[in-house]
Amino acid sequence: MGMHLDASFERIRHAAIERRCLSYQDIAAANGLGWSDDLRPEILAHLALVDALALKRCLPMVTAIVLPQEVVPFGVMPPRALLGFEASARRLGYRFEDGLVFHRVQRWLTFEWGRKGAPYEGRPAHCAA
Repeated sequence: MGMHLDASFERIRHAAIERRCLSYQDIAAANGLGWSDDLRPEILAHLALVDALALKRCLPMVTAIVLPQEVVPFGVMPPRALLGFEASARRLGYRFEDGLVFHRVQRWLTFEWGRKGAPYEGRPAHCAA
C-alpha cells in the first residue's frame, strides 16, 4: 500500500505542536494517498503501528489526535472510532476502565508533548506498563 510510519508520525508530531487534531484523510495524504472509505481499515491498522512506535519511544498514544473528518473540529472521538482506539490501546498493554476518559488523557498528553516541542523520545511516565 505504501504507508510509511515516519511520514505519519511526522504529520502527527507537527499537529501536536500546533495543538490541532488530524483526520484519517490527513494521514492518507501524508503518505501520498488519496482518500476513499475503502482505505479506512488500512489507515486504522497503520495507526496502530504508529502507536506501537510511540510506545516504544515512551510517548503517549499520539493517534488520539487522529479522528474521523467530521469530528476533527470538536476533537472528540465518536463511539465507533473510540472502540477501535480502546482495542488498540489494550493490545499495546494499556489498562483503563473508561475509554472516553482514557482517550481524553491521551489527547491531552499528546498536546503536552507537542507543547514541549514533540521530542522523538518521551519520558518513562508516558509508558504503558
